[in-house]
Amino acid sequence: MWREAAIATLGKIPKTTTDVSVLALVLAGGLGGLLLATVGGDAPEVLDSAFAAVIFGFPALGFVYHQLHTAPATLEVHYGDAAAAARIDAFLAGLPLSSAAVKIFCVGCGAIAGDSFGPLVGNHLAGRNHCAYGTTDAPLNALTLPDRIGEIVPDDYIIVVDAVIGTCHEQEGMLCLKAGPVRPGSALGKKLPPIGHLSILFTASVFRPGDPLAEFFDTAASGRCAAAAALVAAAIDRRLQAAG
Repeated sequence: MWREAAIATLGKIPKTTTDVSVLALVLAGGLGGLLLATVGGDAPEVLDSAFAAVIFGFPALGFVYHQLHTAPATLEVHYGDAAAAARIDAFLAGLPLSSAAVKIFCVGCGAIAGDSFGPLVGNHLAGRNHCAYGTTDAPLNALTLPDRIGEIVPDDYIIVVDAVIGTCHEQEGMLCLKAGPVRPGSALGKKLPPIGHLSILFTASVFRPGDPLAEFFDTAASGRCAAAAALVAAAIDRRLQAAG
């Protein structure tokens, strides 16, 4: 009975796992099971062991293959890391982007040092003729964002770029790229719907309980936002140029 159940299970394995490399591993696993089973076993036991090794090893190998060939869902990297550009490029290369369908929502306010990341990215991308909303001159914020959300059509691929407030100094300067939506303005109590297929978040500053207005005047945060914005905008531009 176990053979019938195993064959039924095998039939449900995704076709993408039937790559030549996976099949080679499966055959190697079956051969290994065959060799191990020959020690002290008769012919039927040898065949049963080899068959079981192939059938039940296949799903596990398929899972490993899928993990190795699927783009990671999240990337965290410090904007000052020497390998940051290469790591961001590699992450974006694994995403199904088409320059014709991509819209970049660059959320924030350029007048606030720690919140200027999004608008600065928007400045770079708008100047390169990409479909980017939100610049220092025309910010995308709680007032203007709902209108843009209403313009989204099913074929659009939305990238949301926004700054976040960290809770500890170790988070300062970290970029987080993750598949999935983000809820802009949630840290400030704004009730906006979650949007985006890809979120790019930057922690320019951290919350200081004794000085809650620090991010408004933190010149260091402004410099971090400018550097991170140039890094991210260049990476998005390269990816969209490659997508055609």
